[in-house]
Amino acid sequence: MSSAGFASMSRLRQKPRVRTPQTRPETETYTILLAEALIQHTETAPLHDLRILDLCTGTGCIALLMHALLAPHISNLSIAGIDVSPAALKLAHRNLAWNTKQGRLHATAAHQIRFAYGDVLARTPPIEGQWDILISNPPYISPSSFDTDTERSVRNYEPKLALVPPSPRGGHERPVDGSRLDVAGDTFYKPLDRLARTGKAKIMVVEVAGTEQAVRVVEDIHGEGLGYWDGCEVWHDDWDGRRSDQGGSDGNNGAGGLGVRHLGAGHGRAVVCWRGQGREWLRGRRAAVS
Repeated sequence: MSSAGFASMSRLRQKPRVRTPQTRPETETYTILLAEALIQHTETAPLHDLRILDLCTGTGCIALLMHALLAPHISNLSIAGIDVSPAALKLAHRNLAWNTKQGRLHATAAHQIRFAYGDVLARTPPIEGQWDILISNPPYISPSSFDTDTERSVRNYEPKLALVPPSPRGGHERPVDGSRLDVAGDTFYKPLDRLARTGKAKIMVVEVAGTEQAVRVVEDIHGEGLGYWDGCEVWHDDWDGRRSDQGGSDGNNGAGGLGVRHLGAGHGRAVVCWRGQGREWLRGRRAAVS
């Protein structure tokens, strides 16, 4: 058993063979950006109730950090973390108890955060109900990238189940703009989008491996019909409050030529979609870059 920090959650416990996304600063960055936008919104229009669904929660770091940041501003939080790994869920429960005991979580965390088993790829939804925000750091590394691009320590000590999604039926590599891209890493994104729609989510935030995958995810969302979402954008891992040089300014060369805005610099790290009230909740973040 060891520990690693994730923002204020500085003693998240972990084991080999359980994915530890808290070691990725990019995951922390977009989680904090989302929370800060919500907090800024509460300064002018209080939010008394907020339901957050964290799919592929792993050790629970996103769920715990969201609660730590939002609990002082939103009185009635409900956060559910769902994962298919019993080992990860066991650690998530331990992390909840540990950080509450250490005073890093508000006392309400014990009854406002819950972790449960669920399979995002199953035919039936992993959890019932409606959610205001769906956030997920799913497995997104393609089999070929796992074999050739990941570090040996990752291949040897992190669970492949948490890093590489099962190959979709009939899934194989396809050329895009003359280059070969393995899309087997995209397996989770359409189910996540469908679950966000089914749960009437107002915001969806999903982590991606990089800009190329972000473009494919946005294209797939548009392919499903953007009618549900009012808009999508890509947040990059070097957040500087400016639009990326990689395209995506409104109405121009965004993801797949769809006019989707890219924010920040470096690699695309999260696809963010919103509808209805979600637009207002993100306005504080949007104002900083408009």
